[in-house]
Amino acid sequence: MIRLDEIQESKIINNGNAGVVSNVSIEVLRKTEEHVKDYPDFKIIFSEQNGASIDIGVYYFKNKDFETEVERSKRTNNYLLRLMHIVKAVKGLDFAPSQGFTSVKEATEFCIDTIEKNSSNKLFNIFITFGTLTYPSKRGFLEVRFNIPFIKNIEDTLTLPLIPFKEDIMDKDELVFLKKKNESDSIITKNI
Repeated sequence: MIRLDEIQESKIINNGNAGVVSNVSIEVLRKTEEHVKDYPDFKIIFSEQNGASIDIGVYYFKNKDFETEVERSKRTNNYLLRLMHIVKAVKGLDFAPSQGFTSVKEATEFCIDTIEKNSSNKLFNIFITFGTLTYPSKRGFLEVRFNIPFIKNIEDTLTLPLIPFKEDIMDKDELVFLKKKNESDSIITKNI
C-alpha cells in the first residue's frame, strides 16, 4: 500500500547553496553486484546531521589509449592527490603512507580503506559549488569542489579556511547564464 502522507521530501545539502557545508560526516559505499554497470566503484558520501548528503563517485583509474605518458602521469597524480586530500582530513595533515604501491588500483584501495576505517565519529567541513567556469556542473546540481582544498577536519586549526576561488560557480543563476552563453557560442561556431 502506498501512503501519500508518509512520503518525505528529499533534503538538499546546505539548503541548495554553494559554499562551506559544516559538520558533515563521511561514509564510504562500495559497489556491489546489485549496482548498475556504470555505478562508481566507491562513493564517498558527505552527510549533514539533517540527512541531506552529497557524494563523490570514485572509479578505478583507467588509462586512456590516446593519452601521452605525460598526460597519463598528470591525470594519475591529480586523481591520487584528490583522494589523499580526503585521507589527510581524516588521518591528520602529517599522515603519509609508509609503503609504496604497485598500481594505482592498490593506492586507490588503500585510500578508500583508510577513509572508511578512520572517519567514524569525526566531522568535517566541505566546500560545494555548481562547478567551475571551465567545468560547470553538467546537470546543474551542486557538487563537491573538484579543486583542492575541498575538505577540512573541523578540529584542524592549522590550514586556512575553505573559501571560494575565482573560478568557482557559487550561484545557480551564474551557472544558467554560463550554459546559455556556451550554447550560443556553440551555435555561432557551427554556423561559421
